[in-house]
Amino acid sequence: MKGIVFNILEEVVEKNHGAEAWDTLLEAANVSGAYTSLGSYPDAEMQALVVAC
Repeated sequence: MKGIVFNILEEVVEKNHGAEAWDTLLEAANVSGAYTSLGSYPDAEMQALVVAC
């Protein structure tokens, strides 16, 4: 999955719940959170973030 999708998710979470909520979500999903817009990442990481919500 393209990194831009993760970046957009981060923006939405931070806008609606604050920057701390994004960090909490990353910890709950057990993912690194270092996503660049041009990178590609395993779909499983996005799935983990959605499940952790």
